[in-house]
Parts: sequence; C-alpha cells; structure tokens
Amino acid sequence: MEVSKKLQLILDDYDIYQRTLAKQIGVCPATMCRWIRGSRFPNASHLLILAKYYPKVFSSDEVMKCISKK
Repeated sequence: MEVSKKLQLILDDYDIYQRTLAKQIGVCPATMCRWIRGSRFPNASHLLILAKYYPKVFSSDEVMKCISKK
C-alpha cells in the first residue's frame, strides 16, 4: 500500500485531523497534505516516527522497504 493511502488510513481509523497528525510527526500541515495527496514523500526519519506511533499501519519492515526504494 502506498504511503499516501496509509496516511489516509491513519486519519480515518484513528479519527484524527491532518493538522494533528502533522504536529505529532513534526511537520507543517501543508507538508502532511502533500504526503497524503502523493505529491511529496516523507523522509526516512518521518517514516520511522510514523512506524513508532502507528506500527499496525507502518511496520518497520515496510519502512525499510520504502527507504531502500528512494
């Protein structure tokens, strides 16, 4: 599953707003919006933070695969 779809899944399943998720990860809301739209991609450190907070959605193995694709 694409990162943008996983981010949308987090918003839907955890019933949180984009700005809340952005603050939790340490990015501005506009950046989060770009990630969700798929026009930008989170860097390795942000993917690891996502895996820490949402391991059911972002497993460590998947994060490593995403990082290695870049």
